[in-house]
Amino acid sequence: MVKREEGALLQSIVLDREGEHGLSVQICAGLRELILGGTLKVGERLPATRTLAQEFRVARTTIVESFERLAAEGLIETRVGSGTYVSQALANERPAPAAAATAAPTARVKLAQAMNTASKLFGTRLPHQPRAFTTAMPAFDAFPMAQWARL
Repeated sequence: MVKREEGALLQSIVLDREGEHGLSVQICAGLRELILGGTLKVGERLPATRTLAQEFRVARTTIVESFERLAAEGLIETRVGSGTYVSQALANERPAPAAAATAAPTARVKLAQAMNTASKLFGTRLPHQPRAFTTAMPAFDAFPMAQWARL
């Protein structure tokens, strides 16, 4: 995917920084829609993760996470030293426009469509508050600070 007309393709992916879903989920959903909708053609090269991170003004790991999700769904593939491309497997799985009503989607396309539908149904994100059993957040109130300071 080469930037088209000053990032017109990238502008079609709108990020809601205050939304319920994380930025990587939103970017993943946007790229998924572009791939499944045929805007991104089979074999088309996607921009580098650093380029996308700069365009979206997010951390590179956010883009890498989105790419990993799409790769797990079989929508994109990476080639070492060459870049990331829309998967060639979609050429066989994507029905021809005339036969769209008669051809049944394959398992990978079904999975990608189910992920797209499910991502809209997710509830609100859990707030990251320092409390017990919160991922990547220690329970600061349960830590023996006085004893730690004495030691």
